[in-house]
Amino acid sequence: MSGQPCCLEAQQPVRLNWKEQFRLRSSLQKTPDGVTLMGTEECRTCGALWAYDGRAPELDGGHVYWYTPATPAMIDRCDEVERGLGGRTDGDDPEVRRTLDALDAELRAARGSRPWLRLVDQGPNAEWAAVGSWEQRPA
Repeated sequence: MSGQPCCLEAQQPVRLNWKEQFRLRSSLQKTPDGVTLMGTEECRTCGALWAYDGRAPELDGGHVYWYTPATPAMIDRCDEVERGLGGRTDGDDPEVRRTLDALDAELRAARGSRPWLRLVDQGPNAEWAAVGSWEQRPA
């Protein structure tokens, strides 16, 4: 498991295509149609690890995902939570919601005051699937 900096950390703004940039590692919360809203990924370019949360309400410009470079310890914790949920990924389940809110608080604490990568899904047929920038994540 990698704890290295990611090639995306030097970019501003960030433009990417999801499946070309990332390999999904885990899905902690999914929509009914199978879109992962919270999980972990690995950068296909450099192997760096990421944790992300896309549970925020959708904006006019598209769905927002907050990504943080992840240490092996953060990934281990995400994997532990995934095992604890036993495959339950429904955000309407109060236990799932509480568990993921607690994990989100842990990820925020681990990241501290460093910025997160805020990616906005550009929708189908866009030149780039997601466009974003490094920002402070709101509470």
